[in-house]
Amino acid sequence: MNSTLLKPALLSAFALVLLVANCLSQDTSADGYKIGVILATSGPAKDIGEPEEKGLKALMSLTGPLSWSGRLTLEYRDSAGKPERALEYLEQFSKDPNVVAVIGPSTSGEAIPLARKAAEYQLPLLTLAASKKITQHPEDPSRTNPWVFQFAQTDELAAQKLLATLAVQSGSARKIAFLYSEDAFGKSGAEVFLEVVKRASSTEVEDGFGKSGAEVVREVAKREFGVQVAHHASYPHDLTHPEAVINAIRGEASAVVIWGTSPGPALLVAALRKTKPQLPIYLSHGNATPSFLKEVGSAGEGVILMGSRVLLPLENNKNASTERDMIVEGFQRFWSTRFDSPPSHFAGHATDALNAVLSVIQGREILSRDKIRAALESPGKFTGITGNFHFTPDDHAGLDLSSLEVFVVRDGQFAVFDPTKK
Repeated sequence: MNSTLLKPALLSAFALVLLVANCLSQDTSADGYKIGVILATSGPAKDIGEPEEKGLKALMSLTGPLSWSGRLTLEYRDSAGKPERALEYLEQFSKDPNVVAVIGPSTSGEAIPLARKAAEYQLPLLTLAASKKITQHPEDPSRTNPWVFQFAQTDELAAQKLLATLAVQSGSARKIAFLYSEDAFGKSGAEVFLEVVKRASSTEVEDGFGKSGAEVVREVAKREFGVQVAHHASYPHDLTHPEAVINAIRGEASAVVIWGTSPGPALLVAALRKTKPQLPIYLSHGNATPSFLKEVGSAGEGVILMGSRVLLPLENNKNASTERDMIVEGFQRFWSTRFDSPPSHFAGHATDALNAVLSVIQGREILSRDKIRAALESPGKFTGITGNFHFTPDDHAGLDLSSLEVFVVRDGQFAVFDPTKK
């Protein structure tokens, strides 16, 4: 992959354009090339889809004065987070010969079935969702789906980061209650949480997160991470009354882990603060967005969660010295010229995906879906907003643990979590 698109020259808000403006050479059809975009900009996942769409439109809006916008267009579709609607849009894009790739969808519930269809249609899918299942081959999970590339940190990475964070706590989070949403993101996160602790042990265990799996995760987590799962339960994705979920947590739990996306986690946090205010709360990367801070309000103070470095206030990234930090700062400055609120890490995922496809298009007079797929897969690295990507034929997730930071909510903002401080 050509990595020049995201080099340190991209330090100021508008330097993004200087590189993408030359990404496309000559038109090869009357209609030009298209990238299909499937995002959940309405419905329960709009807190994910809206910033993704903002990032894409802001970047593309800068192209008009540079006279290349007619060579490539983005066609947007709102799935509302519904898999059946997303599948319909993907089929439509697959039948349009000018669509050379698709960015999206926003959620794992959509992305898992879309990934199977992308392989069938032989259409590159640059997904923005987190489940590790998304990039697995439809016929053999041990292999990689050659047509799907992932631009969000996987739930596996988040589980590893979260367990490592729990492990360094000084005895305050040794027995946990694990709550997860009854959707693809929550179920996948629960399964992966178990898998991570399984791999840390040489003991053969049963699969699943059911009764036997719960016993296994209790034993292995305690032995390998110093963490014991005292309680685990699911909750509806469209949760409206969190009290029953919270009241079911047994007394021995000394911390709560919540794995889900809006609106459930904010409601659960608020209920926990009222009934069990002494319990530390840990969230997955599904809530790494400024909108979560608004939803949870003052109840969010002290909550610990995973996310991209872009969540830090801009002043925290000033005088950055590494390439990645400089790119994050450049993106934050670019975003601040367009929007009043800071970016979420979901906006970073979408912008990384667009930058990646633009970089492989650069200098190519004739495009095909297969050429774009092969170029994305070519061994090589590029630094994005989310982290350092390295796609290979065997790895279409491309990120590592360095792509995730651990944050704590302080004074209504995200701050770097320091386990040595109370």
